[in-house]
Amino acid sequence: PLVVVMAALDRARIEIFARAKGITDVDRLFAELDRQNLWSFARRPTDLDWLVGYWRSEGRFGSLQEMLDVSITQRLEGTNTSRSRGDALDAVKARAVVERIAAALVLQRLDTLVVPDTDGEARHDVAFLDLKDIAPDLSPGEQNALINRPMFDPATPGFVRLHHDNQGAVRGFLAAKWLVRLRKDGNLPVSRIFELLFAESYGVKLVIPSKRATAAWLALWDAEVAQEIVGRDPRLLMDAGDPSSLKLEIRIRALDGILKTAVEDEHFSIPDRDALRRFAQPDLTGYV
Repeated sequence: PLVVVMAALDRARIEIFARAKGITDVDRLFAELDRQNLWSFARRPTDLDWLVGYWRSEGRFGSLQEMLDVSITQRLEGTNTSRSRGDALDAVKARAVVERIAAALVLQRLDTLVVPDTDGEARHDVAFLDLKDIAPDLSPGEQNALINRPMFDPATPGFVRLHHDNQGAVRGFLAAKWLVRLRKDGNLPVSRIFELLFAESYGVKLVIPSKRATAAWLALWDAEVAQEIVGRDPRLLMDAGDPSSLKLEIRIRALDGILKTAVEDEHFSIPDRDALRRFAQPDLTGYV
């Protein structure tokens, strides 16, 4: 079989797209994409369309976490009229359920959600999450309405995934939001969060591999989690989540740990360029 992969858009194609959508200040648009390092969004056509629309209305971009949050909120509002016709699912309720779905995907190490009322023949040999189990508080109509929001992308027939979540960053972000909400409501002590995210293997303290993205995002809003990651795997705070939104104190401590590893580990790998740029904010200048 011939396998074809759609290549990411390059700067020239992004410029063609932006001008076709009526953007005249393309140089300023590119400068802002550089400043906030949002090229991973811009290289995907559907997200580029959303970014251009956001630029037209706001004239600016926020940090990665801010833009991801806004994107999720808008995708859950069902902006497509053909989708939202007769759809009474409240956006706030939809957001809470999607955070719960993401947490279930992370905790069960899954990436696929079955479409309600799908023929059972499509379910063989596929590990999936059933919306009926994770969101019994939704009526059948609300379940279908949620699945049809642009927050979900088709996967294989009968299954969907969170929008552009191939590497798990979106489900990690939403799962972290879920944990923050539970802790704020007093339903989840920090000791339980540590049990979910961290482990010790043969005397080595580590972040559980399947929960690394969640831990990195949670570090933005939970100082205790951030400090624990610094002690176990400081490189994670450079490689995942949104390093640009971490507090300066945390980034300095993480950088200390990363430099120590770079000196001691002959197999130390060079950080991803995009992640490094997010980490290297101007406020680190004095420390460097």
